[in-house]
Amino acid sequence: MSDAYIPVSRANYLGRVVLSDLVWALIAPVAAGAVRDPGLFGTADMGVVSAYVLLSLPISLICFVHWKLGAIISRYFGLLDATRILKCSMAIVFATATISFVFFRLDSIPRSLPIIHLFILVSLLCAGRILTRTIKRKDGAVQHDPTTRRQERLILVGVNRLTWLYIQMLDQFGFSRHSVVGILGEGRLVGRQVCGRPVIGEPSMITNIIREYSLHGIDIAKIIVTDQTSPPHSEAWQSLVSACDAEGVTAEYLPEHLGLLGQTADKRLLVESTKVWHASLAEPPRYRYWRAKRALDLLIVILALPIFCPIIFAIYCCIWLRMGFPAVFWQERLGMHGQPFRIYKFRTLLAPFDSNGRPVPEEDRLSKFGKFLRETRLDELPQLVNVLRGDMALVGPRPLLPVDQPKDRSRRLDVRPGITGWAQVRGGKLVGAEEKGALDEWYIRHASLALDMRVLYLTVRTVLLGDRRCAETASPIGELDFAPSDDREWSGSESQWPPDPNGTMDRSLSRRLRSAPVNR
Repeated sequence: MSDAYIPVSRANYLGRVVLSDLVWALIAPVAAGAVRDPGLFGTADMGVVSAYVLLSLPISLICFVHWKLGAIISRYFGLLDATRILKCSMAIVFATATISFVFFRLDSIPRSLPIIHLFILVSLLCAGRILTRTIKRKDGAVQHDPTTRRQERLILVGVNRLTWLYIQMLDQFGFSRHSVVGILGEGRLVGRQVCGRPVIGEPSMITNIIREYSLHGIDIAKIIVTDQTSPPHSEAWQSLVSACDAEGVTAEYLPEHLGLLGQTADKRLLVESTKVWHASLAEPPRYRYWRAKRALDLLIVILALPIFCPIIFAIYCCIWLRMGFPAVFWQERLGMHGQPFRIYKFRTLLAPFDSNGRPVPEEDRLSKFGKFLRETRLDELPQLVNVLRGDMALVGPRPLLPVDQPKDRSRRLDVRPGITGWAQVRGGKLVGAEEKGALDEWYIRHASLALDMRVLYLTVRTVLLGDRRCAETASPIGELDFAPSDDREWSGSESQWPPDPNGTMDRSLSRRLRSAPVNR
């Protein structure tokens, strides 16, 4: 499980650092210098090289804490852990080389030294854990009973990763009653092996294979299907079950026993729902702008990052000192096309549970600094990462919690959610869920560069002055009269002003509203 899925109350720790990792972090640059040039440390510029070596140590400590290398259990070290070590090592070498270049210009350091440093550091960090895993596996190996080792013989149907994992599980834990004697797969795979088990034929040959094994004194107890393209109730499954019943062999569908069918069904339902949304929704009037909006958001965020990075770093340190680790928390929201994504924010509250699992009173959770972050909207700054990743836009319908979702949310899920939006600058927390839905739907229909610039300007005003419910939003005619007060912004036809997202406003009412004075 990724660290991003750990709730705040379960992740309030700094992270442990393994002493051996610090030793490898110190040895790696020294070894890299020795490999590159054995006489490098004896030159007149040894001070610059030594500074590179010493600088890498505190940077390594910070990166080890951030990537939580100390949390890796060496006994279960695998590919995902190796990938984490690679990312951490790349960050260490990149930061060390960059800072050294800024201060020393790397004049006395060979250009290939950082590459050699990276290779040696990754090798040492991985090798130490692989060695530990090997030793511990030998000490804790499962003792098998040869008298009961091969009581139930299995044949697997399907050559895929699930097949490989299932065989690995049987071998690792030594289930005495189960043994895989063969695998059925596609014709081009016949004769090859998976974890030492041969692919002996195709699924259509199941009857002949069972009978042939029986002639050699091997009774097949079960046929286990791992191929997800042949689920229960399919034609292939029914044919397989009929053949197994005729031979007195039980057939089982492994994904069903592992609880994988629900995930597949949910994913299929999500895709079908997305198709329904696209089929039921008319193309937005500003569709071309929505296609160009992603590139514009990336450009603005990249240009703004140098300004916001010092602010983000300062807030991160303040939260760390006042409320502890982690400084950033996540929530899962619905994004474009209903795809769930993790939205990031700075923490403004203490953890809902203490270290003993007891709930913390709500009135004791919000600090003064957290209240300041909420009022100034600075707690939303980490969502710039969501914009870079493509989960969000700068301006768009705000991704809401399930309790705040309007009844009709199909239109808002057809576009990327935004850090700020039309509903946030026309009342924010002072308007209800259905009003927000109507406001966001109007924005989606009328999105343009000018409107986005207006929203960004009003966002700054809201940050400085706080949420204010606009008079147009509170109009007694209902929730549909929320256009800007200035008529000059609207060049559409009479039926387009005021905006009518639901298409239910009477034209005569629209004329009366257009001629009526605007409450400011």
